[in-house]
Amino acid sequence: MVEVSCFQLEHAKSFKPDYVILTNISADHLDRYPSMKSYVETRKNIFKNITSEDKIILNFDDPLTRRYFPALPRKRPEVLRGLPDGQLYWFSRSSEVHRGVFVRGNNFMFRDKEEIIFFKSSELPLIGLHMVENALAASLVPILEGIEIGLIQKGLKSFQGLKHRIEFVTHFAGVDFINDSKATNVDAVLKAVMSLNSTSQRIVIIMGGKDKGGDFSLLKPVLTDKVKLVVLIGEAASKICTQLNGAVRIKKARSMQEAVRISFEEAKPQGIVLLSPGCASFDMFNSFEHRGELFKEEVLRLKKDMTEGEVWT
Repeated sequence: MVEVSCFQLEHAKSFKPDYVILTNISADHLDRYPSMKSYVETRKNIFKNITSEDKIILNFDDPLTRRYFPALPRKRPEVLRGLPDGQLYWFSRSSEVHRGVFVRGNNFMFRDKEEIIFFKSSELPLIGLHMVENALAASLVPILEGIEIGLIQKGLKSFQGLKHRIEFVTHFAGVDFINDSKATNVDAVLKAVMSLNSTSQRIVIIMGGKDKGGDFSLLKPVLTDKVKLVVLIGEAASKICTQLNGAVRIKKARSMQEAVRISFEEAKPQGIVLLSPGCASFDMFNSFEHRGELFKEEVLRLKKDMTEGEVWT
């Protein structure tokens, strides 16, 4: 299994996967591509060499996937014109697709010529509705390959997620710290915020970095509803501040240390500090991994300072 970037697909001449999973389409890398259409056309290169023996797996719930595949006919929205019917499968957490995997109540279902229940969604140890979507998509390949259902269940139950992707760091003084440094576009920030259960409006987000051409104003409704404060760092801070104006309180920080400590003071006594930048990392850091590791270091340093009674101003 390989994760293929749009940059790699620009030069993919002979790449031919047996399975193609397109989890979603969202605005990204618009600092590189002249338009959203150009970006999507590049991503479509992944389908260039597939044959009737290969499988395409798409997200039935993603509106941009539906928009950029206009061949989806109105009467049979799950059949992609131009593809053999047996080649296309869907995953969905909100609709019962006619071929693929979906959620019904607390059950993960597979449907093709027949239906089977293969997992209980309540047993998935990951945070967020988008993680449910990812689990559905990931399950479909081994099901189609004939892997024993018990092994698929074992994998879903034991997978704890990856670093820098809504990664729980620690809890102290009533505050949870979450590292989502891999959130490098606006849609990823939206999914991260929606994943967190908070009714107290004590989510504080650290955002900012190198701008990729995203429209941060799309975040305004969810930030107004769920977030107490946005702390901005990096080159894109001024742009984000302008586009979020009036939706949420905003403060700026000069470093990750300052951002973490401002966020902690605002989130306590019972809140969440979320690093979800919505930007690339290359203005201040070597990579999104470097940014996430530095966030975790600063959080643990703050925890140590609190334990030892030191005061930061």
